[in-house]
Amino acid sequence: MSYGLYDGDLPLYDRFPFLNLELMKLATYYKNKREIVSLTQDFIPQKYSHFIVRQDYFNPNVNYPYYKHVEFGGKAFNGPIYKPMALEIEECRPDISIYNNIKTTYKFTQNDSKAFHTMRNAIHLRLSLDGRAIWSNFSKQLPNDKGHSGLIFHDDNLENIADSQQIIQELLEGLLPAPLQRIGTKYPIQVETEDRYISWLRFLAINQFYSLQYNGIPCQESLEEIATITKNSTRLPQTTLNVTANTTYEKFITQDIVSIMRNSAILCTYKAQIPLIYDDTFFIDKRWADVTWIIQQYIAFLINLLHKRDRVERVIPYETLYNYYNYLIKKPRHTGLKVDKQFIQETFQFVRLNNYELFTLFYKPIKEIANEARRN
Repeated sequence: MSYGLYDGDLPLYDRFPFLNLELMKLATYYKNKREIVSLTQDFIPQKYSHFIVRQDYFNPNVNYPYYKHVEFGGKAFNGPIYKPMALEIEECRPDISIYNNIKTTYKFTQNDSKAFHTMRNAIHLRLSLDGRAIWSNFSKQLPNDKGHSGLIFHDDNLENIADSQQIIQELLEGLLPAPLQRIGTKYPIQVETEDRYISWLRFLAINQFYSLQYNGIPCQESLEEIATITKNSTRLPQTTLNVTANTTYEKFITQDIVSIMRNSAILCTYKAQIPLIYDDTFFIDKRWADVTWIIQQYIAFLINLLHKRDRVERVIPYETLYNYYNYLIKKPRHTGLKVDKQFIQETFQFVRLNNYELFTLFYKPIKEIANEARRN
């Protein structure tokens, strides 16, 4: 028989694809049975005896026609909880070579080519089949050769798997030389406590293939340790804080938004930044999302400037958030960020009327804000 494999997520990737572990295992399984197997970039079931679709991300622009011999799978069809394949398939070593022919369809930059090469040379695996416990036979997925560039995990959330950090550390030390002991994740590791967040921060990440999310706002003491780990480093290029998780709307607009400004200032003194995300449905008044945005844009620009200069004192005229946006409105070409003058003025007025403590921080030098936060 001939087996056609189709990665339904490929059209969603504009730079380079995240390889599908299930398809790579299916390829190994059927090749071991002496079947003809190939990954196709088009949905063409009519050319194969059996056609297998795997898709994890929902694509509203796609409506697949019906064919009797087409098998659908993945989160887009099975829901958010992973549905394991037959054990003899799960135990197969993934055949990464099926993705060899797709590189020419992407417009790779030099960095993209390097990233895709790293992914193709990494060890792809799943630690758990139920999302909670380590799968006893997970080691059967592992390759028996050397020369790999890291470990990439396809589990929904490694934090939910008991003893995952211990197992990962053992795998890193047992399979890879020290410079390549890095991990990647297809899905974000989501944590609820600061100590767990810090423990995940200590792993070296595979650039562009790692995502760590802390649900909340770290306290000032933990922030110093977080900043020390991440400063001047690409240790975790894709770590985020979901600042609207584990809080209330009233607490956010009165206390948390002030903490965000103070925390950002502390991170700045380490030349570090952790991007902020928030739940779209959280804000009753959407203008608070705008406030969060202007703080984050200011900090991002400031961090970039600080990496070019030696000291916080030398970032004038951008030392205050007000100065930055005032300068940006006058000379937008110097920053590359276009903002509407009326939008900024209205947002400042909104903050002045609804959280005067935060409003005063908009006019203070970033280092002064950080020093005050440390004293308090």
